[in-house]
Amino acid sequence: MATFAYTIGGVCEKIHIAAKDYAKKNYAFNLGRQLGALDFLLSPTNGGIKTEISQNEDNKIVRAKVLYKQRSLPCQILTGTAAQSASICDTAHESAIKEADVTIDDRIAMQPRKFTNSLMKQICEGNQSVIDDFLSSDLRAMREKLDEKLLALMAAGVGVKKRQDGSTVATGTYTDENLLSTSTGQPIPLTGNYNKILMDYSNMQFSGTPALIGQGNLQQYFTLAGLACCNSATPYSDALSKAGAAFYLDQAANSILGANRFVMAAFGASHLMWFNENSGIKINDDHMKNMVVPDPVYPQLKWDLDFHYDDCTKTWTYMYSAYFDIFNVFQADSFAQNDPTPACDDELYGVTGLWGYRAQSAS
Repeated sequence: MATFAYTIGGVCEKIHIAAKDYAKKNYAFNLGRQLGALDFLLSPTNGGIKTEISQNEDNKIVRAKVLYKQRSLPCQILTGTAAQSASICDTAHESAIKEADVTIDDRIAMQPRKFTNSLMKQICEGNQSVIDDFLSSDLRAMREKLDEKLLALMAAGVGVKKRQDGSTVATGTYTDENLLSTSTGQPIPLTGNYNKILMDYSNMQFSGTPALIGQGNLQQYFTLAGLACCNSATPYSDALSKAGAAFYLDQAANSILGANRFVMAAFGASHLMWFNENSGIKINDDHMKNMVVPDPVYPQLKWDLDFHYDDCTKTWTYMYSAYFDIFNVFQADSFAQNDPTPACDDELYGVTGLWGYRAQSAS
């Protein structure tokens, strides 16, 4: 069997070294989208990847157990005569700690790619163009597909909206807001309408600043208003303060959500769950290598990388993959409804920390 030198993790060192130097700009082969949903979920402010997981026997389906509680409500507090006659001996209302099971069973995987042994030797001997042409392009496409899936999962979690004007908007609804107008043929930002969105967030009792994930008219508003985009590891604090929200440009938003729709998300509400099958596999011989490698752009992401050598065809086959899911800390019953004693509903019942809007342009 034809072989080459293995030095790191069972595969040639050049594959690992090159992963740090994939970012080539403004060449058609290497152009890629802005990945707002992925940037948001991996941002330090949101907490990054949650790896508190357990693994079952087949090494593929992974589960996480999350505990949560319902908050106390003003309508559960006694006043007047009821409060005066209340006693520690009265029937007590038992508090329950709820739990949710998260199953990480969605998988992203590339179609296996095949190399001749001679081409693999070029890679291991440092032929950067070969590495760029294949490995980096595969990972870029993987990240873009992953971002599409994550944005769709977040959209599926869009919940009730309690607006600052006192109205309630149903689950899954995208509320229209005119963020742009036209004057003498030029678009202008409508800051007052933008502020309604921020007031909605505040009205639902969430703290800090929300994230806005989208493109189109939302991006144009932020550009015209002189507000920065936050697709970076650490958003610019001054711009973030001025905007009152963190804008994450996602160039798949129009195709996934619908034209000019965007998601407002509370930091800490949605979390990326990730699992590498190869972390539990110890195959490392002359014909097959199974390993876990970091993503060159998002080091928090770890990809399963499998190599297989075919003696009959003298070729190497490789494939990237990983298991993932999104967990939302706001479950369907995070806010109480029809609490039995005394009977009252939480004013935030149905709120999930994810809300839908559509940025309109008024003529």
